[in-house]
Amino acid sequence: MTGDDAGRIITFYSYKGGAGRTMALANTAWILASSGKSVLVVDWDLDAPGLDGFLHPFLSESRLRSTPGVLELVSRSTQFMLQALDMAKQMRPIERDSELSAAADAWTSGGIALNSCLIQVDWAFPAGGQLYYLPAGTKNKGYLSAFSQFDWKAGPRSLGRGSLPAPCMPQIWLMSRLVSYVLDVVSGDP
Repeated sequence: MTGDDAGRIITFYSYKGGAGRTMALANTAWILASSGKSVLVVDWDLDAPGLDGFLHPFLSESRLRSTPGVLELVSRSTQFMLQALDMAKQMRPIERDSELSAAADAWTSGGIALNSCLIQVDWAFPAGGQLYYLPAGTKNKGYLSAFSQFDWKAGPRSLGRGSLPAPCMPQIWLMSRLVSYVLDVVSGDP
């Protein structure tokens, strides 16, 4: 994909819940996929995820219960970055480059690949359209616990690179190059 068709990212945002942003996102994604586009929808509404409800019954329930999502990606990436920064502070400059490179390689091989977090919507869209779903997190009993235990102050914002850890960025960028649209839903305080 090149030019105008490559990787548009559209965010559906509202401060207040119940405004219809998730339904608007689901409808827009469905229309785009029905127009032959490849679309990724991301449920960033971590405290009240619900995008999967609008895509049901076209998502595998077993995949929803076993597939990691945004929370796991951010948590694992943040944990890695904080450990790497701690390690870098304790090293001499000569040691730092080789050790950080080795740590980055270890994280990449043991981390979560973005494509393993995607669930394809089971629908035959016309003109080759495709719709992929990136959940807020694994839909199981552990989600609320993981969400409530994640330290957002010591997490992504403390890294000084916006709200997404650096190891996630290449994966998100690559995905935005492979699909026509990335649509995400966010609520609350930005």
